[in-house]
Amino acid sequence: MTLSGLTAATTYYFRVKSQDASGNLAISGDYTFTTMATQNTTFYIYDEEDPSSFTGGWGWDGFQASRTTADRYTGTYSYAVTIPSGINYSSEGWTGPLPDTTGAKRLVFAYRKTNPNSIVLLYFYANGYWHQVAEAGITLEYQGWMIPKMLDTLWHEVVIDLSAETQGYNGDPDVAPTGQLGNFEIAIYNQTPGDTIYFDSIRFDSAPFEKISDMQVYDEQDPGTFTGGWGIDGFQASWTSGVAYTGSYSYAVTIPDGRTDSSEGWTNPLPDNSIAERLVFAYRKTNPNSTLFINFLVSGKWHQVIEGTLQPYYEGWSIQKAADSDWHEVIIELDGERSDSILLNTSPWGHLTNIEIGVMEGNPADTIYFDSIRFETPPIWAYASATSVAQGGSINFHVSTKYPSYDVNIYREGASKELMASIQDLPGQLYPVPENGYETGFNWPEAFTLQIPSNWKSGVYVAEILSGQDNAYTIFVVKESLPGRTSSILFKLSVNTYQAYNHAGGKSLYEHVSSDMVRAIKVSLDRPYSDNSGMGQFYSKEGSLTRFGWEFYFIRWLENNGYPVEYVTDVDVHADPTLLYNYKLLLSVGHDEYWSRKMYDEAIKANLQALRRHPY
Repeated sequence: MTLSGLTAATTYYFRVKSQDASGNLAISGDYTFTTMATQNTTFYIYDEEDPSSFTGGWGWDGFQASRTTADRYTGTYSYAVTIPSGINYSSEGWTGPLPDTTGAKRLVFAYRKTNPNSIVLLYFYANGYWHQVAEAGITLEYQGWMIPKMLDTLWHEVVIDLSAETQGYNGDPDVAPTGQLGNFEIAIYNQTPGDTIYFDSIRFDSAPFEKISDMQVYDEQDPGTFTGGWGIDGFQASWTSGVAYTGSYSYAVTIPDGRTDSSEGWTNPLPDNSIAERLVFAYRKTNPNSTLFINFLVSGKWHQVIEGTLQPYYEGWSIQKAADSDWHEVIIELDGERSDSILLNTSPWGHLTNIEIGVMEGNPADTIYFDSIRFETPPIWAYASATSVAQGGSINFHVSTKYPSYDVNIYREGASKELMASIQDLPGQLYPVPENGYETGFNWPEAFTLQIPSNWKSGVYVAEILSGQDNAYTIFVVKESLPGRTSSILFKLSVNTYQAYNHAGGKSLYEHVSSDMVRAIKVSLDRPYSDNSGMGQFYSKEGSLTRFGWEFYFIRWLENNGYPVEYVTDVDVHADPTLLYNYKLLLSVGHDEYWSRKMYDEAIKANLQALRRHPY
């Protein structure tokens, strides 16, 4: 018997059912088998090869074949591209030997700049057209990929998902980036003579481009294996088994003689936290008066967690100062970052290129132990199958959780928070965040269906999913089955704007809320809201600087003052703009930025018609 559709490197559980000639049924015990791992194929472009053996060498300023031992990421050599006198750019290109990359899923390379303000460019020719990788600061000319600009002189490894190419302004047709390569070029742009970019370990490979839900920064790893170790007072690699929050080890940072601070930092191995919603870590101080801090670098910008009343030096988060020597676990919601400005300037999501853990405001020999530092997706995450449902209709919910079971409470948010229904002990299942899920939707299976009673009032409803100490929310609207039957006032919930700023899956329509500061050009409604534990911009958690919640407080005021109101969402108005003609007043409250042309045109017509019917 042949089985198809199986996943590589996966263990499957099965039983055998059989029936004899008399119809007697027998079922075997449990058996398992594990499928073989897919073999990873690597196609090297440049690693340790001598570039003088390349054929068809060329470049914007000629072919220098500048292999060097002066600096490298791995191995013995790297490949340097240096700007000559009189121009502000340089490149090296060649035609052979170049591989056939059919089957590759990733392009991987490492680079280091001597001038942080210069721009990295990489080009390759496949299937009759050029493809391009470019650092932010320049526009894509060909189809390709934008990567964040690194404002430092450290080594950075870049992993490109070959399935997620973006169209450049040159307007070339959308062709596959894999196949027999006909040209390859690496370049430096937009700076001064003498500036150099070192390239190393350039390769295509067939390893899957994956993001995992548990992104460890430090847990049980030996810090002696970290690369690029550094610190305020040097890198001590102080791994210890004497004190641990979980597992066998923690990581100790101790203030040396003559100082009041100490830190440890490293550059690798560090995860891609693009799909993370939380930073979690545990710590214990030997001196309660000392102060903890954690810094991490994404897209060339630092982000900081700091204890006590001190304002973060960078964008980041302040946490309550622990005034004891006990272990404390800290959960940082990444969407609640604080900045000196109203709007956040940079995104905390993407591939981490540096992390630093430290102690300050202490005395010599004071130590802070860090353990289980990780980025992670929420323990419970959910979304509804639609933004609204009519009275008497049904709506599905999609839930991912690490817990084996969970409960659900359904509330209506009106004059107060009113419990409408409860469901107990539903089975839980953890699902991965799909690649490009921010654009294509999360596509999780249906977890449960809610039948809406016909007597439920139109309004904003919230499903709270809870298990153990954790909970999450998802929001939906119950629509009046006969529009205008109970009120001449229509409140439109601005779910388009919620999703425009929603980071779930790694990207939104805004750079500062997208991984690696590269925004999406479209996003899906079929995903959880990353803001406010799943409530989107409808509600603002206490202490949040995101300043959402306008609609929540307006609805509280409306219904507490006795105004009858019916509710819809942007999606309803776009699907049937004529429903606006059933009302005298449309309420668009707060941060309602995203309207389709169809919505806007019909709203203007409905407004003019209402004025003719009810002149003031």
